[in-house]
Amino acid sequence: MTVKDELQAAVEDLDDRQAEQILAVIRRLRAIARWDEMPADDEEETDAERAGVAAAKTELAAGQGIAWDRVKRGQGR
Repeated sequence: MTVKDELQAAVEDLDDRQAEQILAVIRRLRAIARWDEMPADDEEETDAERAGVAAAKTELAAGQGIAWDRVKRGQGR
């Protein structure tokens, strides 16, 4: 029995709800695979981007950053 045969047999044993759940997982896995196949960013960093990163690092070093747990809660500064 091939892998595809085994997969097809497993799918045939699912009820509709289970099939929907498995299909959702397969769709997510396919999206992840497409993401992984995307080429790396090959654009040069601009002067403005470099300045923004430097400013952010300066703020963080001065303790002016926002803790990630506060950001997630939408509490900002």
